[in-house]
Amino acid sequence: TWGGWGNSSGYVDVSPNIPTGGTWVEGYPTNWAPPTVTYGTGNFQATLTWINPPTVDLDLHLYGPNNMHVSYQNEVFGDSIFVLDRDWTSASGNAIENIYNSKGTMPSGTYQVKVNYYSGSGTNQFNCRVILNGNVIASYSGIISSGDLLIKEFTY
Repeated sequence: TWGGWGNSSGYVDVSPNIPTGGTWVEGYPTNWAPPTVTYGTGNFQATLTWINPPTVDLDLHLYGPNNMHVSYQNEVFGDSIFVLDRDWTSASGNAIENIYNSKGTMPSGTYQVKVNYYSGSGTNQFNCRVILNGNVIASYSGIISSGDLLIKEFTY
């Protein structure tokens, strides 16, 4: 049972304001959600979202010039020009995958953003948004049950 910090200099006795019958538990309760961490953004950003369950592992892929392929298999391309900073695998909840341009410069060429149905059972509703230079160039909502789906192809 918590009884206050005392009346020494710099501390305030808050015990009169605490409801009776409670106990003080060190740390965070186990049922609190993890802290929100902002995901990366830049002049390019592709974000894939879905809800688990059903437990499905979808993957976001970015293909581009110079044999570029950013995904769970290769989370960073080049000198961190493109980064996958969210890779959701199987936990329940609001799933998210995110690839972004961390340097502000992008190689010239053709790019493709794809969603891959990696594992699970059944179909799953998902949303994918692609932003280039502050403009949404693709906003797709659909269902996927196998294979790859091309969301957007563009030239930079």
